[in-house]
Amino acid sequence: MKVPFSWLKEFLKTEASLEDITATLNKIGLEVEAIENPADALANFYVAQIKEAVQHPDADRLRVCQVDVGAGHDDIQIVCGAPNARAGIKVICALPGAVVPANGMVIKKGKIRGVESAGMMCSYRELAQGDEDSGIAELPEDAEIGKLYADWAGLDDAIIEIGITPDRGDALGIRGVARDLAGAEIGILNLLSSDLERLPKLPDESAKKSITLSGMHDSKPYFTGRMIENVANTASPKILAHRLDQMGVKAQSALVDVTNYLLYALNRPLHVFDADKIAGHKLIIDSAKAGEEFKALNGQSYKLHESDMIVRDGDGTIQSLLGIMGGAESAVSFETKNVFVESAYFNPAQIAKTARRLGLGSDSSYRFERGIDLGGIEEGLEIASRLIVSLCGGEIGKVEVAGSLPDFKRTASIDFEKVKTFGNLDVSKTEARQTLEKLGFKQVAEGEFEIPSWRNDILPLNYQAFPAPSLTEEKAKILEEKARKLSGQAQLLNEIVRLRGYEAVQEHELPKEVAQGKDERQKYARDRQLRRFCAAHGLQETTGFSFISEEEQALFGRGKETEKLPNPISQEFGQLRSSLLPNMLKALSRNLAKGLGLHGDAGFFELGPAFGEEGERMMISGIRGGRQARVAGEIVADKKGAEFEWRAAQADFMGLLEEAGVNSDSLSVQAAAPHYYHPGRSGAVYLGRKILLGYFGEIHPKILEFYDINDRVVGFEIALGNVALPKKRKSAFTALNLQPVRRDFAFLAPVTVSGQEIIQSVKKAVRGGKNFAKPADVRIFDIFKDADKLGEGHASIGIEVTFYPEGEALTEDILSDLQEKIKQEVAKAGAELRFA
Repeated sequence: MKVPFSWLKEFLKTEASLEDITATLNKIGLEVEAIENPADALANFYVAQIKEAVQHPDADRLRVCQVDVGAGHDDIQIVCGAPNARAGIKVICALPGAVVPANGMVIKKGKIRGVESAGMMCSYRELAQGDEDSGIAELPEDAEIGKLYADWAGLDDAIIEIGITPDRGDALGIRGVARDLAGAEIGILNLLSSDLERLPKLPDESAKKSITLSGMHDSKPYFTGRMIENVANTASPKILAHRLDQMGVKAQSALVDVTNYLLYALNRPLHVFDADKIAGHKLIIDSAKAGEEFKALNGQSYKLHESDMIVRDGDGTIQSLLGIMGGAESAVSFETKNVFVESAYFNPAQIAKTARRLGLGSDSSYRFERGIDLGGIEEGLEIASRLIVSLCGGEIGKVEVAGSLPDFKRTASIDFEKVKTFGNLDVSKTEARQTLEKLGFKQVAEGEFEIPSWRNDILPLNYQAFPAPSLTEEKAKILEEKARKLSGQAQLLNEIVRLRGYEAVQEHELPKEVAQGKDERQKYARDRQLRRFCAAHGLQETTGFSFISEEEQALFGRGKETEKLPNPISQEFGQLRSSLLPNMLKALSRNLAKGLGLHGDAGFFELGPAFGEEGERMMISGIRGGRQARVAGEIVADKKGAEFEWRAAQADFMGLLEEAGVNSDSLSVQAAAPHYYHPGRSGAVYLGRKILLGYFGEIHPKILEFYDINDRVVGFEIALGNVALPKKRKSAFTALNLQPVRRDFAFLAPVTVSGQEIIQSVKKAVRGGKNFAKPADVRIFDIFKDADKLGEGHASIGIEVTFYPEGEALTEDILSDLQEKIKQEVAKAGAELRFA
């Protein structure tokens, strides 16, 4: 946001210097990004007058001029090729040492075709002040000779560039910036600049024609406007054109420039239609038809979507893409005689959605997206009408209205004693109240303030709390009201602290027990341990964005209309993720496309939040893809390597649970993984039979196809909120004085007996015993089905059991006893031992 210093002072009565103003802006959170003064680039450029101009003796198109540069300078001789160089005119003269802004050329004394020349007379284009280049610039007769051109032209005016955060749409106008500075007690706010204050009142309504407004859009806009007849469109006065030039906008005509001027001065988007180009004298607010074409003022054509908000005339021609850009069909020109002036409110989310999809942004849409002053719509129309009539004449018509204005009146309460605890500032109740009042907050009761219509960041109209689904409707309503109250108070407290400068806030160390409780420390230690486990097992940590596209969200079983973000950053980030897998799959796809991950190094994990009906939940998830160089401890014969199998994800899942201190004996696995896993190669893991810990398995091929991944990918997801924190800190290392002993078993089981049931039976059989350093590891390494060899409805399940002896080695007698116990216990589950 550009803020010319002189324009700012028209809205702020102050004696403060530029340095004081910029320091205060930084202090109150309006960050100054740059300060530029056009006069700096025009040093050594003077108002001068040509006293004599004669033909160059050796060039038909050059003239030798004697130029008066004023007191303190001798007359100088300049050779000039401009066709309008003649005696008597006043010009802009660059003396030696000056740098031409348009091309960086340094002016030096020299000879041109043998004749000395000691300067240069400039065009406006050479000064980067316009496109006029038909000759040297001719200044008015009253221009003071010898004065610095920048001073004479009013260009010695610093332009402050401020970085405006998305929540501070009210500061996108000069008046809004002045209001904040007045709140910081560096001046007094003028609600209108002197030029706007002096505008004559509007005459009585006398226009014979009118434009009728009708129709509506789902986003419920509020549209006002009025006819002004018999205008004489003309070039804008110098001060208006100069203000627009300072903002980087080229002046076009008074009718257009008025709307741009008020956009920057008051943060009020407006639009002017050529009323004679509106068929049937009707404007109908409507939704576009799919594929309908709209030709905008920028000369480009756009194909619209049925959700886009437009306004048609009586013939159905689109005359404006509302809130974003007007149409070429009703553009004003110097021949325009009758106009319809629009001042409106449009839903921010609606404007953002259309603007981003079309890649069509404007200064107006930028402001509508951030929220405009809902109480200033009529003010904007009134001032625009007065400006147009004062510059172009005309007869005004009555104000036409379509739609209804949203109820923007709302209040927030504050406990002034909280200023001390919130900001560690010693501010009296009276001082705090006065600060808020200077910003436009109106006290309606003790500690209760009406929020100004322009402050859309304070308890915005679309304010929402998100109570947990488990709450009753009554409790949710109570909590939502409490959240609203606390949010409003925090925002008012922030305004009081902000206006005193954040650097005034004194450091205050939180008590350690408050800063981090025991549970938080345990979670931090556990999470660090889980990260180390993943890294040690070849997974690289990623940090994914919490937003994903609606298309991706739908792939993972969600994507409800009610869960869409009301104002997303872009269409690619329209919803909060319900799973961490999408971001990792995208990363894997990019790596594989570049030839990476072909030797087992394409494994990722993330520990972060996922979102759903139950609210935010912390997850740790991982994937493995590409090719692995080793399988079961042996080099793969195929040089391409082998694809990962679901067992790799199961091993990661179980290993992480063990690392987190979960007793594997209490786990059960069911074939209940979500649809984005392969139905026959995945599982859901429960603590007992009710508490869901997460999923593991092979990712469904249809999901991989979406991400352009051809090889198999396996993954896992663990809900850390369902994993109890360990009661004791897990020892980092258990020393074994004897080698582990592995035994393989094959069991013949009906398909009704799950592999998990067999694992639990084996664990029960070998549990306990003083000869073991720790419980045995039990895992499935093979499932074989063959109706001819095993019988219909049966499978052979291969189980690997790893024993960890302590004290003495496991003899054959001990192992035989263990085998018999296993055989008997598994038989109870309905399976029989084939061989061991």
